[in-house]
Amino acid sequence: NNMKIGIDGRSLSTNRAIFRYTKNLLNALSEIDKENEYLLFMEGSQPLNEIKYLNLSLNWKLIKAPHKIVLKDHLFFNNFIKKFNLDVFFHPDNTEFLICHPRSVVTVHDLIPYIYPKLSLSSNVLIRGSQHLYLFLQKKAISSSSSHIITVSNNSKADLVRLFGLAPDLISVTPESAEASYKPVSQQETMEVLKSYGVTGDYIFCHAGFSPYKTLLNLLTAFFEFSKYNPGVYLVLGGAYRTDDCYYKEIHKALGKYLLHDRVIFTDYIPEEQLPAIYSGALFFVYPSLYEGFGIPLLEAQACGAPVVCSNTTSLPEVVGDSAVVFDPTDAHDIAEKMVKVYANEGLRDELTKLGFVNVKRFSWLKCARETLSVFETVYKSV
Repeated sequence: NNMKIGIDGRSLSTNRAIFRYTKNLLNALSEIDKENEYLLFMEGSQPLNEIKYLNLSLNWKLIKAPHKIVLKDHLFFNNFIKKFNLDVFFHPDNTEFLICHPRSVVTVHDLIPYIYPKLSLSSNVLIRGSQHLYLFLQKKAISSSSSHIITVSNNSKADLVRLFGLAPDLISVTPESAEASYKPVSQQETMEVLKSYGVTGDYIFCHAGFSPYKTLLNLLTAFFEFSKYNPGVYLVLGGAYRTDDCYYKEIHKALGKYLLHDRVIFTDYIPEEQLPAIYSGALFFVYPSLYEGFGIPLLEAQACGAPVVCSNTTSLPEVVGDSAVVFDPTDAHDIAEKMVKVYANEGLRDELTKLGFVNVKRFSWLKCARETLSVFETVYKSV
């Protein structure tokens, strides 16, 4: 018996991580399932075949949906989708509505705002107020409206059980993956990309948002210690930032204090097609995050052959297994020691590269899609 599945695709316009998850999952579902009918709800009016990043089969239809407005969605979105007679409704983006389809599935990627509110919420009182309201409504909606919850790591599942009091059997874990475009890039191409960013020598790469929970200040302190022994190496910090952001200002203050201005390179937002080259050319990839729902950049780095040195916290050990050197992200000295260790030992770097190529094979978007589809089937049969 075929299902009619509705998907809230309005999240495709939000941040990079949610976009990447949603895009890859939809394309993979389209590849493995030609039977069920999919209705993709999007803002705007472009036809499906014009959405360049989606490659969907004939069992998919695009529906123009109202713009995403938090309170309004809670009250009225359900009325809007009622007329489509959907069997299952899927929210890929942490968002569930208080009044929603009786068979609704939501993917919760991480619980950073609940675990580290001080590190992740705005310093502006008004914005923070609306963030708190949003989080309160979300917690309530996820706990009461969802028939089933998907999350991307066992660590996030444990957080959901602990923080939201959810029953473990209501939660399925479907790990993410790197995209196929992440593979080793030739030295020639890598050098061209790096030249455009002003990187002319050996470098360590870190690709992370400029949020306090990424502990970039600890990374800079560690890099300062590392540079005393290895003065010729650059640290390349990839990721978009705002110069008026408090955390960015702190990072700049630290750079001044450590006199590292000519050694640390801020690339700002890196276009997707340049990332494989920057991963490929790095001595190693360093990732000092305190908390990740999953940690796709680790797999992207490994798929390009970069050795990985990362935090030993939350979901990251699940993602890398034994294929990386790990540190305590709250301890700058530990980060520095591990960076020195990997830099000084070429044999270890080669070994980490080999282990990384093996590790990424454990993950795939098709597997993620199969596991997601089986959640839809379970929910469809259960109500």
